[in-house]
This record gives sequence, C-alpha cells and structure tokens, in this order.
Amino acid sequence: MNPNISIGASKHIDLLKLNLNKYANYLKDNGYKLEINELPVGKYTFLRCNLDDSRNKNGSCRIFKNYVADVVSDIILNKWENYIIYDIIRQNYFYYNEDEKNKIFRYAQKHVSSKGMSSDDGKTVYQNRRSQIYRQLQEHLSSYDELIIDGFIQFRLKDYVSFLSEVIESAVDEFLMEKEYDDFIQILRYFAEIQEPRVNEAHVLVKTDGSFKLYDENKNIINSDYLEDFILTINEEINYEDLVISALISISPKKIIFHHTKNNAPENTIKTVKDVFVGRVSVCGGCEWCSSIKE
Repeated sequence: MNPNISIGASKHIDLLKLNLNKYANYLKDNGYKLEINELPVGKYTFLRCNLDDSRNKNGSCRIFKNYVADVVSDIILNKWENYIIYDIIRQNYFYYNEDEKNKIFRYAQKHVSSKGMSSDDGKTVYQNRRSQIYRQLQEHLSSYDELIIDGFIQFRLKDYVSFLSEVIESAVDEFLMEKEYDDFIQILRYFAEIQEPRVNEAHVLVKTDGSFKLYDENKNIINSDYLEDFILTINEEINYEDLVISALISISPKKIIFHHTKNNAPENTIKTVKDVFVGRVSVCGGCEWCSSIKE
C-alpha cells in the first residue's frame, strides 16, 4: 500500500477524519482503497492515510493531496481561525481583562467574517485568504508526506497570521472608540439624571439643513433663560448634535420626541440621545410637525 500520508493536529481531528472517510468511500466506489489509521501522540492526533495508487502511478495520490489541501483550508478558515485570533489577542493584549478581550475578539470576528467584501481583484477577501492557504498547502504536500496543521499555521502561514494581526489592531481601535463613547455617555447620563425636569415633553424638529428646533408639549418654542446660551440658528461652525444634546440635558424633559422627514433622520444623534435619556426617547412616525418640516 503506497504512498503514506500523515496528517496531525491538536484540534478538529474528528472533522478532518470525517472528510477523509467521505473521500475514502468515494475512492472505494471507483476501485481504489484508502486506509485511515488514527494515532495519538502527546497533544496531537495523527491520521495515517495509506492510499493504494498502484493503478494510477501516483496520479490518484496527487488528487488526494489536493483534496487534503482543500479540506484543511476550510478547517483552518472556518474552525481554526477563531483560535488564532484569540491567541493573538491573549499574547499581544494581555493587559485587557477577559471581558475586554472578548469584545475585541467579537469585533475581529465581525471583520474577518465579512465574506462578501470584495478586494481589488474582484474576489472576496474570504476567497483570497482561502486561495492563499490552499496554494501553500499544495506546495507543502507536493514536497512532504507529513502535515502537522499547528506547525504549518505557525511557520508557513505567516502572511495569513499577519493579516489577522492587522484585523485585530483595527478591532482594538474600534473597541477603544466604543469604550470612549460609553464613558462619555455615562457622564452625560449622570448630568441628565441629576437635572430637575423643566418640561414634560420636548419635541425635537430636525430641519432639512440639519439644525434643530425645540418645542414643548404645547407647541411653544423652548427659548427660556436656561437655554439662552444655546444658539439654535444656522451656523456652519455649530455641531448640531452636541448642541441639541446639551440643550436637552439642560431642560431634562420627561419625554423626548424626534420629528424629521424621511430623508433627514439624524440616526447618530437619536442613538446618542436614546443612550443618555434611557426609556424617554421616541421617534414620530408622521404628524403635522413632521409635515411642517417639509414646508
């Protein structure tokens, strides 16, 4: 029985064995024989594959190695990748606590699982990663009859691991931005909670130029002494989101309703106001005020 191919791994060996057995059944139906023996060695488990290639002068061996490269590529991307990502986070960002590491891990997962993202050559980022891994596996198996997946990833897939490290760096940046936002929201929420409510309802009209107008429940514009420092007129230098949030914190209404047209919903502002005034914010689905904005 010849040739012999040995595949070792510290994890996901059952999935690899399942796929190899499927191929063995396929070969059996076509008059070939593939014998698979399992051998545990320390933390690794090896699958020794003995392929009867006497009928095809190594042609079936080449096809079998390509099949192994195909299967292992999928296992690395769909199963092993998460372990690689978390190991990089654990080693390079050890100073974060477990909850923070898990958040970074989820951000990194989100980035690398965007299989629909296209790269410059028209293929998806996922397809390019898979093709890269597959080619390197083919190259390795063309010269060697033994493959230890753990070592192959560590020593032969350095570009792939570097790609994951860059993704994790972006994930850390995103995590830090979220943390900064959360800290900011906590401060604003504190000020909103200690303020005595000055009106029951505040209606926020979002004008087509992005500015805001504030009205109380009686349709009176809110323009009293405690808002005199807030400029509610058009000015390109004004950050309208900061402006309306500051104004709302000053009057701390019991209820806040946003009114806007279909095409000028200030999603970021509404989200921030909802995060600050938890349970007090709603968005109008259409009314006279909403119609007046269009006019």
